[in-house]
Amino acid sequence: MQLTLSSKRIATTGFSLLELMAATAVLMILLLTLVKIVDSVSNTTSTSTAQIGQFTEARRGFESMTLRLAQATLSTYLECTPSNLKAAQLSVGQTTQRTEGPLIGNFTGGNYNAFARFSELRFICSSIDQLLIGSTPADPTLVRTSHGIFFQAPLGFSENDDAAFRDSQLNTWGYFIEYSSEDQTSFPRPLALRSPGSKPRYRYRLMELMEPSERLSIYQYTSGWLRWPGDTNLFDYGVTNADAYYTNPPLPGLTLPDSVRSSMNVAMPPSSYPSTSPLYNCNGKEWFQKTLEKRNGSNPSTPSNYKVIAENIIAMIIQPQLSQVDEDALKTAGTIPSSTPTGTALAPQYSYDTTADSINATTGTAAYKKAVNTLNQLPPVVKVTMVAIDEKSAARLQATSADPSQPPTIIQDQLNSLFDVSTTNSAEQFDADMKKLEDVLIANKINYRIITSSINIGSAKWSRD
Repeated sequence: MQLTLSSKRIATTGFSLLELMAATAVLMILLLTLVKIVDSVSNTTSTSTAQIGQFTEARRGFESMTLRLAQATLSTYLECTPSNLKAAQLSVGQTTQRTEGPLIGNFTGGNYNAFARFSELRFICSSIDQLLIGSTPADPTLVRTSHGIFFQAPLGFSENDDAAFRDSQLNTWGYFIEYSSEDQTSFPRPLALRSPGSKPRYRYRLMELMEPSERLSIYQYTSGWLRWPGDTNLFDYGVTNADAYYTNPPLPGLTLPDSVRSSMNVAMPPSSYPSTSPLYNCNGKEWFQKTLEKRNGSNPSTPSNYKVIAENIIAMIIQPQLSQVDEDALKTAGTIPSSTPTGTALAPQYSYDTTADSINATTGTAAYKKAVNTLNQLPPVVKVTMVAIDEKSAARLQATSADPSQPPTIIQDQLNSLFDVSTTNSAEQFDADMKKLEDVLIANKINYRIITSSINIGSAKWSRD
């Protein structure tokens, strides 16, 4: 049998022009969508990376600050004190501070029958405006805002790298927020790294005050003889003709009221003694104010004792606190109302000063003043809160400002009214104030982060006596 193969012509058809155009249009839409997705992801990644980098700097500055703050010290000691010293000072609203070097020997009716805490070191925090009252700024164009804190700690900062016992050397340290141009900081950006015609970068910055051990000035203001040149009647052991600083100056200043001098049988300053002398006209905060005022010898437009540790930190809030155990005990005893918000019993108005008997001395009860006696005592806990914004938001604020040398009003107006240290129990409004600040930042599309932590002060040995 013979098989015959037959073939059929297979008809083939192609796409029409209309179909090709439709397919091309769909492909283009898909490609455009893909490009948009990639661009969006790229922008989000870039923004996130920039924010992470920015907020990483803020967190590093925060950690650097809290690490040093935890090492604050007062080196407190007990010393016998005349029984009438406290009464004489409190009669004019002063604190129970020793106001002389060695014990005064000519108190009228005084008996050395009591012990009190003393220290030549200091710890103070409040709004930076309050802390700098009486100070003469080296650069009046600088704007400082929010809270500040200053203290002594054995941080080993020395101008001499070969200094012996460097790790245990004492320093005066501090932190505050400053709004300024980078040219006004300790380490301005070199001109070679700037774009031609670029404008100065005005930013909020977290500043760190550092006084080297070789230039430590605290003892100039807190130790020595309380006497006037040529006065031979103040002490009963014949120390004469010695200029002096006041030891443990009572707030608000170093100068004793005449009524206190009279009650303590302390000689009045002679009429020839200049009232402008630092021994006569002091405010009790020179130990950090004078350090802030010093400028760089080779570049007087920049400071010599403080530097930037983080940019775009718009606010820093300091809250000294009791331990939870001590605060609960005050509530249980009825010393403070049980409704008192946690963390506000020790510094109800944020401020804290180790030269004061009680931060709440004007409104607190007698029981409160006894239980919360801040005189020469470090706070057991310090809660630190910082608000940081990203560089993109900061640059936009400067670009849209009529006067970049002044802080942005949308931020500064809030900082001027929030976290106030002059209003009774203002610390109780912390959460509400923080929400107000956040609302303003969100409304103005400013990216921000809030960093907060409660720092245990290792050298604090809190006593209710």
